[in-house]
Amino acid sequence: REGTLQEGSAQLRAALATHSQTSVQEHAVKAKHGLSVLLWVMGEVQEAEDLARQSADEARKLGHPALLASQLRMLAQLASHSGLTDEAIRLAEESVLHARSSGDDWSLASSLGSLSYILMAQQQWERAEPLLVESAALFEKAKDDLELSGPLRALGYIALNRRKPGEALAFFKRGIAICQTYPGTWFLARGVEGLASALCGLEEYRAAATLIGVSEKLRANLGSA
Repeated sequence: REGTLQEGSAQLRAALATHSQTSVQEHAVKAKHGLSVLLWVMGEVQEAEDLARQSADEARKLGHPALLASQLRMLAQLASHSGLTDEAIRLAEESVLHARSSGDDWSLASSLGSLSYILMAQQQWERAEPLLVESAALFEKAKDDLELSGPLRALGYIALNRRKPGEALAFFKRGIAICQTYPGTWFLARGVEGLASALCGLEEYRAAATLIGVSEKLRANLGSA
């Protein structure tokens, strides 16, 4: 996996070098964004942030709201990771505004999801819930089932927080049904963990314990992939 990330990083750097002497272009901004994501995954946080800020500035120059929304989502995630909650929320809210103006359903669904996850980390459940409902509806409209599983899982956890395990169970089951068509993804492992939590809420402890074991195996398989 590390080798694959390094290879991807090298390819994106080569693409950026090709366009370094040209005017700002959409594909170059996308390459810079992709490289920032890879660097973040690889633990190169500062370089990832620098590239994300550069690509955000260039997206503004292009007048491309969906592309700008994508860069702002990345910056919001980096701010949240660094514990800068207020900055993360501000960036995520700006991302939603640009995504909404773009008319791009997928971009808007992603920005709504990003903001909702940051709010959930601060236990702002009531603010997050309507954002997740809208995000789920837009991913469904865009026919991106895998991404749809994210807001469904988050809605399940909100239902658990409200002590509604039966409602949570329905969300987790729907998300898992989607993820089962995409084997080898962490989406499925997280969905199974959520389902186990819902079963605990329903006092079905034996079934929950079984699912926790399944989730651990899924994560172990992903780690060795």
